Amino acid sequence: MRFRFFAAAALLALGLSACLPVTTKTAVGETAGFVNDPALTGTWAGHFDKDSPDVTFFHFIPRDDNTITFIGVSTPQKDTTGGWGWYAVTTATLGGHRYLNARDMMDDGKPAEAQKNIPMLYTIKGDTLTLYLLDEDLTTKAIEAHVIAGDVVKGQYTTDVTITADAAALDAFLKTDAGAKLFTPFVVLHRVVQ
Repeated sequence: MRFRFFAAAALLALGLSACLPVTTKTAVGETAGFVNDPALTGTWAGHFDKDSPDVTFFHFIPRDDNTITFIGVSTPQKDTTGGWGWYAVTTATLGGHRYLNARDMMDDGKPAEAQKNIPMLYTIKGDTLTLYLLDEDLTTKAIEAHVIAGDVVKGQYTTDVTITADAAALDAFLKTDAGAKLFTPFVVLHRVVQ
């Protein structure tokens, strides 16, 4: 079975069954325009399991086309041999909230199958970067209440949640505090190198 960096990391961080994070059909911030956030540049490190000495490294490398190459490297965990993933990242600010979109390009040296867009909210305070993923339950409730367009596909063991709203509707919603509140903490990282 292929190592899926964010799915495995989410499993460790959130104690979930092995499922993908909530995804979006369009990238967050398309209407505002993507501009690289220089505050992300460099290497960050953190522990997904606070009781484990295993470290995951996040490398953010800016490109001239307002994208960021993001490489995540996970050291061996209790039940895995570790792994790495390469993601194409864009960043945007909506209503004072900072967002990044990570599109999986490669998992452990193999091309990603779906190249799904994983939106994250993030905050940076000094040398601390906190990443937030869309909460599956909160996002499902928002979709079912028709607050935002999306698909919820429930399988026997997992649920696949995708926000399908167009760029204008997605950005308008995530510009609000109500939209930002759908995100839950994923991991806290500390700057290693800039």
